[in-house]
Amino acid sequence: MIIALTKDGYIKKTPKNEFSIQKIGTAGVFKSYYSEGVRTIKEVSSGDTLLVITEQGMFCRIDVVDIPSTKVLEKGISLNERFNITNDNFCAIVSIKTLINSEDIVNYNILIMTQKGKIIKQKLSDYKNKRIIQAITLNENDRVVDVALVKGKQYIFNSCNNGLGKIFSSDTIPTTSLLSKGKGVSCCKFINNADIELCCLDCCQFAYEDISIQSDISFLLISSQGRIRKMEVTQRYFRDRNSYGSTLINLTENEFVIHSSFITNSDNILLITAKGNVARIDLSLIDKIKFYKKGIKLSDDDIVVACCKISRPQKIILNSKKLDIYKQETEKSQALLTDIFVDIEELKPEIKSNTDSLNEMLILLFTKEIWNKDDLDSICKSKGLILGAVLEEINDYSYSKIDNAVIEDNGDEIFVVLDYKNELL
Repeated sequence: MIIALTKDGYIKKTPKNEFSIQKIGTAGVFKSYYSEGVRTIKEVSSGDTLLVITEQGMFCRIDVVDIPSTKVLEKGISLNERFNITNDNFCAIVSIKTLINSEDIVNYNILIMTQKGKIIKQKLSDYKNKRIIQAITLNENDRVVDVALVKGKQYIFNSCNNGLGKIFSSDTIPTTSLLSKGKGVSCCKFINNADIELCCLDCCQFAYEDISIQSDISFLLISSQGRIRKMEVTQRYFRDRNSYGSTLINLTENEFVIHSSFITNSDNILLITAKGNVARIDLSLIDKIKFYKKGIKLSDDDIVVACCKISRPQKIILNSKKLDIYKQETEKSQALLTDIFVDIEELKPEIKSNTDSLNEMLILLFTKEIWNKDDLDSICKSKGLILGAVLEEINDYSYSKIDNAVIEDNGDEIFVVLDYKNELL
C-alpha cells in the first residue's frame, strides 16, 4: 500500500498496482487529486501502525486498517478533524511494522529532524499505546521536516535543500525522553545563509558495518525539477554529526532537493508532482552516475513535491517437496477424522485437501482486484471452507513469503494485491 499525506491533513491509502513502472524521462501519468497537494508519501503494509507528525512536533497514532482504501483520484480522511489539530500542518510519517514485538521494541528509537539542523532521538517504547502526544519543543521559527525509525546502531543520511549531505552514526545522538521534551542536538553546520535548510532524513536498514564496501547499497537524490542522481556510498561522505556536508548534486537556479535516501537495485522510486502527475521508476535501470539524469519530464510550472521508495519483493520459488509432505499429512488427518466421524462425513460431499482448496482459492482471487464478500463466501461454502479462515491462511502464507498481506478485507469488499501474483503462485 502507498500512504499519501497532504498539506491540509488528508491521508489515504492506495494499492501499489495503481502505479505502473514507466521509462526514465517520461512525463508521468495524471493520477491524483489533492485539495492542497501532497506533502509526503510512504510505502506501508496493511497491518502497520503509523505515527503521523506535525511541524510543531505533535505525534498522532493511526492504524493502516483504519485508513479507508481509495482510488488515486479520491481524497481520503481528514487527520485535522480526527485528532482536532488546528494551526499546525502534518509533515511526515513513520511506519511501525507489526513484526516488532514487545520484547524487541526497546531496541528501536524515533529520530526527529528539524529545519534548522536539530535532531532528537527518543525511545519508540515511550510512544506505545499513546493516541496523540506532544513529543518535542522547538526553537522559535523552527519546524519538524522529517522523521525516521532506527534500530540500535545504524547509519544516518541527511541532506539539505541546496544539495549538501553526509552520513553519520546514529549512536552519536543522545537519547532524550518524552518528558524532557528536549530541543535536540545539532546534526549539521550551516553556511551563514538563511535559505539553507535540512530537508531529508533516512536510515540504512542494514547491518551496522562498513556499508561503503556493500556494492548493493547506494544513495539517491531527487530534485524538485525531477533530476535523479544515484551515487556510490564511499568514505568521503562519512562525517561527524555536527559538521558541514559534501556537495551531492549540482542544482540550477530555483531548484532544490526534494528527496534523499539509501537504496538498493531492487527498489523502485515513486514521484508525485504538484499537478498530480505520477511516475514509478525502476532504480535498477539507473547507473551510478557522476551528475544526474532526468527522472521525470515536467512542464514549466510543475515541480516534484513528494517521493518514496517502493520495495520490489524477491522472486519466491515454492518448495514442491514440502507442499507434497503437507498434502500427505492433510490426507492422513482427513482419513483419521473420517473414521471417527463416519455418520457426519457421510452426510457431506467429499472435500479436497486443505492445501489444494487454498491453492484453488488463491488462483481464483488473483483473477481480479476487487471481490464482493458475499460472492466469495458462497464460493467457499461450496468448497466446504470458511471464508474468514481462508483469508487468514492466505495472508499468513503471503507474510511468510513476501512479508506483506496479499488480501485486505474492507467490509463488504475484498481487495487483492495483483502485484504479488508471480511471487505467490
